Amino acid sequence: MSPVPQESIELVKTDPSRNQRRVYRVALRGDFFDAVVLVREWGRLDQRGGQQRCEPFPDLATARAAMERLVREKMRRGYQPRW
Repeated sequence: MSPVPQESIELVKTDPSRNQRRVYRVALRGDFFDAVVLVREWGRLDQRGGQQRCEPFPDLATARAAMERLVREKMRRGYQPRW
């Protein structure tokens, strides 16, 4: 299996009236067993800590499809890409 390209996106959602300052990061990483891992991290903007979940996939295409689905879902909920 070829190396997994490092793909990632960071989404943010801010709403001062509701005291919302959220960040959601999604990334694809390779592991030692020739699988692809989808890493999700979320929490408050500009704070350390937060939550993290890693989900293994057998191939890059499946992992990339899952990543795109998560990004679409978050953008429907008001998250925007952080440039």
